[in-house]
Amino acid sequence: MAARTSQDGRLAYNPPHKPFWGGMKMLDQPPADSENSFQVKTWPRALPGWVNVILFSFASLFCAHDFWKCNNCTVAHDALPMWGFIGFMALGVYVVLSSGDYTFNDDAAEYKNFFGRWRFYWRDITTIEISVKGTILLLGSNQRFIIISPAYIRGEQRKPAFELISKKLTESNILPKKTKFGDFLWNKNCRLF
Repeated sequence: MAARTSQDGRLAYNPPHKPFWGGMKMLDQPPADSENSFQVKTWPRALPGWVNVILFSFASLFCAHDFWKCNNCTVAHDALPMWGFIGFMALGVYVVLSSGDYTFNDDAAEYKNFFGRWRFYWRDITTIEISVKGTILLLGSNQRFIIISPAYIRGEQRKPAFELISKKLTESNILPKKTKFGDFLWNKNCRLF
């Protein structure tokens, strides 16, 4: 194991091999809680996923019922729509499970969902990109952190959270760039677990 101490004195672990997601940083302690810590939810992002799951589960059940009722049906031809509906249903399940919670404080931005937890420190920002739909990409040294469009974020602390984000982006003195592909990217090299 290659243990080292990061610039702020916390123990960081870098695995000897590169995992399939591109790298991992595990820190022994989360950023210190402060009075400027805000948590917001992304449940509106899950709504299309739930609609997808419900719609395509009924469609696949309907196709399965017709397939098993048919006496001279072939699997290759007649069951194909059912498997397509099941694939779209699985995509809906992924969308539901990937929606989670953001936590913003003076030190870092953090995102947590079913698949894991990601953290990006404000001091690591080297480039800021904003997509057409309003997604904010924070880029650092071989890192990428996505803050989804404000339209998908809800919670009592939404307004102060975006005020904190605006303050931190202004303090970085980096002029944001526009990007076309920001809505289709994911977090990179800032995974905690």
